[in-house]
Amino acid sequence: MKFGVIGGGLAGTALALRLKSLEQEVVLFDLPKENTASRVAAGVLNPVVLKRMNSVWKGEYFYSKSVRFYKDQEKFLGVKFYYDLPIFRRFSSLAERNDWEGLIHSAWFGKGLQASQSKPIEGLKGEHGGGWFALSGKLDVKAYLNAVHEYFKQEGCFHEERVELDQVDGYTKVKGIDHWIFAVGNKFDQEGHPELKGLHKTKGEYLSVRSGHVWPGMVNAGHFLIPEENGGFKLGATYAWNEEDLEPNPARIQKLESFLKSELTVSSKVEGVISGFRPSTKNRRPIMGGAKNRWFLNGLGSRGVLMAPGLAENLVNHILYKDPLFPEVKMEV
Repeated sequence: MKFGVIGGGLAGTALALRLKSLEQEVVLFDLPKENTASRVAAGVLNPVVLKRMNSVWKGEYFYSKSVRFYKDQEKFLGVKFYYDLPIFRRFSSLAERNDWEGLIHSAWFGKGLQASQSKPIEGLKGEHGGGWFALSGKLDVKAYLNAVHEYFKQEGCFHEERVELDQVDGYTKVKGIDHWIFAVGNKFDQEGHPELKGLHKTKGEYLSVRSGHVWPGMVNAGHFLIPEENGGFKLGATYAWNEEDLEPNPARIQKLESFLKSELTVSSKVEGVISGFRPSTKNRRPIMGGAKNRWFLNGLGSRGVLMAPGLAENLVNHILYKDPLFPEVKMEV
């Protein structure tokens, strides 16, 4: 079969690569220069809500699928972009420390929890210590997307354009497309398309920070601190519903800057602010499905790095082999 995949972000590239691995013909449509959710994603792969210490929806499944997918694609594309990277979670109370110890032997992700420590890691303040979580990683999203786009360009299967839902019936630039899959992220248009009901844009911002300190992993201490290959780190991200302005919110940025001054013991300098929109739903679960020759995958929110490979596999297997879609995210059509 021949597929047209609209959107070259985390969801779209996972779909395209899954289809190629099954020897399907794929044409990828994208406008890489646009400010997309994937292009501004921090790249954290984490199957646990560390604030509440519980698993995200189908966390064990998505973790295993995503790690295997990114490592397989590194071999296939010949580019390094995925790193196993632990997260240090700072405790805010002794009760949190006790809960952590209890989960080591009771939760599926307990195998990734290391024994708690009474002091925080170097560079971070905190009176109750913390613990390391090892079932996590970091995707260099820009390197990954660039590598996938370059592959499809070399194959002659990449079109720098956007095809709208109401254009597919009369689309003639590429012949013979049997199925269209829309994974357009925050570029969705709900008008006239009730199947996309429930999608919202959520705005996220983070700081790009320069520091001479080498962090041994990511840090969760109210905000996420994510080390970068250039010696700096990202700090964020914020979360705001129903904002249309892409400009960073001064009050939220000030809170991030205050964190740098009050919670770190190492010097740092803010070099920039990055903001973007995530496609999200109120229950923070994606939507997926379709009918006939039009299919959708959207609403991954801040879990795109984690969930995109597993969701893409489920949707592709549904289209090709009639495997059931996950009922929790199956859209009404």
